[in-house]
Amino acid sequence: MTRRGRWEHFAHAADMGVRGIGPTKDEAFAQAALALTAVITDPATVAPHEPVAIRCAPPASRAKSRALSRSSA
Repeated sequence: MTRRGRWEHFAHAADMGVRGIGPTKDEAFAQAALALTAVITDPATVAPHEPVAIRCAPPASRAKSRALSRSSA
C-alpha cells in the first residue's frame, strides 16, 4: 500500500498555519505548497495554462564565500 501525502490548515497566532505531510520530504514540501495555495483558492480550480521556467542560485556573496572556503581547504 502506497501512502499518499496530505495537507492541513491549523489555527496560528500569526494568521494561518499550513502543514504538509508525506512519506518523503519532497512529498511533504509539495503538500505544504498545496496547503499554502488552498489558503487563497480551491486547489481543484487551479490548472496549468502555460509553462514558466524557474531558475535559482545562491546570492553572489554566498557563492563567493563558498568558493573561497573550498580553495583554502
